Amino acid sequence: MNKGLSASLAYTKLDRVFFPAFNYAGQPEMTTADNPTLFKQETAASGKVVTSTHGGVGYFEEHAEEQARTLANVAAGDEQTYTVAEYKKTIALSKEFYRDDLWASSKAAVQMAGVRARTTKDRNAFDLYPGGFETHKTNDGLYIWSASHSMVGGGTESNLSSGAWAAGTAETLFRKLWELKSEDGGAGGDVPMAILVPPILLPDAHEVLKSVLKSGTAENQLNYFSTIYGTLQIYSSVFVGSAHHVDAYANANTAHYLLGANHRFTRWTRESLYTRLVDWTIDDYDRYKYKMGYAETFGCPSWESAVASTGV
Repeated sequence: MNKGLSASLAYTKLDRVFFPAFNYAGQPEMTTADNPTLFKQETAASGKVVTSTHGGVGYFEEHAEEQARTLANVAAGDEQTYTVAEYKKTIALSKEFYRDDLWASSKAAVQMAGVRARTTKDRNAFDLYPGGFETHKTNDGLYIWSASHSMVGGGTESNLSSGAWAAGTAETLFRKLWELKSEDGGAGGDVPMAILVPPILLPDAHEVLKSVLKSGTAENQLNYFSTIYGTLQIYSSVFVGSAHHVDAYANANTAHYLLGANHRFTRWTRESLYTRLVDWTIDDYDRYKYKMGYAETFGCPSWESAVASTGV
């Protein structure tokens, strides 16, 4: 007599299908919300994450011997609270699933649940980038990409550019990040570390940034970008292109984003992905329930160390 799978064994088999689909890495450039280069990975201590911006200490002053030190007045402002969101799904599996060992019939559903858990994270995270033109804001109340961000130390700064992707406009964007001020009004001190582009621009990004020789010319000229920025990382996601991103930004397929090491795009995790199998004896319809979920939020408190171009 076939007694079917035990609940504990079936739970293990479910997880063995679910988690490989969730953790699927794909190609290195097809990046995810787990990428620490594009999202600072932090832990949320509660259901609320309170953030603020800081003016920094300013440039160091020259001091004579035995002269009293200057006390830095680190100004803080622009507080904003992010609310952690709970993400959950449940798959119902009949008692007969175990009794008759009907594993194959539910494998595809569990596998797709793993895929959707991963792509939901990516969809929410990467929406910050194209959504930063018209939806998502930094703590100063302006869109992430703006020509008039207010600095805690006074004055305004722009991290917004334009122009179709080409070597010349890329050079302008790189220089813009290099010269970008920080909240205290001084030079940010950052250099380009990573660029994020929609899938349609990925081949063009490689041609311009990674070719040994200068792209689009007949002369054997060295490529400035690959020579100077050889360690620059190029990333892409379908969720920054027009096909799948949340906010339907009109220029999603042309926009591109350049980051330095001190950018503030952040993912706060309250509870990592979990799975649980609930026994059929506590369900009126004699169903086991495979429960999945996680809790997190995303945000960009400050515009520092990040620039973007509309691409038009």
